Amino acid sequence: MLLAVIGFCLSCSRQGANHSPNVQSIGDSIPFYFNISTDAEFSIEDRCRAVNRLYFHLKKKERDTIYGHILYQKNVLHLSLKEYDSLSFYNDRLIDYASRNGDVFNLARQYYLMGYYFSVITQDYERAFQNYTSSKSYYEQIKDWNWVGINLLNMGTIQKDFNDYFGSKETL
Repeated sequence: MLLAVIGFCLSCSRQGANHSPNVQSIGDSIPFYFNISTDAEFSIEDRCRAVNRLYFHLKKKERDTIYGHILYQKNVLHLSLKEYDSLSFYNDRLIDYASRNGDVFNLARQYYLMGYYFSVITQDYERAFQNYTSSKSYYEQIKDWNWVGINLLNMGTIQKDFNDYFGSKETL
């Protein structure tokens, strides 16, 4: 009996234990890494590592429903890090994926994100307006009226800034 207890205690030691999941065993860790990638309490580097781990694990499994959310999160982080070339690359990947799979929610979010990028970062207001319009249309499809209103407000602001007061009034 004493030998069984000692054997049990030794087998439960933490020596050599690796409690951080690796890419091969990520299946149970997808929510774990996704939550890290969206949690502002973590450093931007940790968030990028988490989303990249998810992306590289799931990029061959595009049918997984979380894949569009991971691509969107990569885009948010690339925008935050001012990695605009990567933002453009993964924007195209997300639009292609979401269009093929009918992922209206992520299309709406991505077009809004790109509207913000074109409006605030590049100040290409025509493209910003186009992206906000697309985002509004997708949010209308999922009946998210709050985001429809936010997009309309951004579109009206762009029109106002270009002295299109009548268009702005009609938009708002």
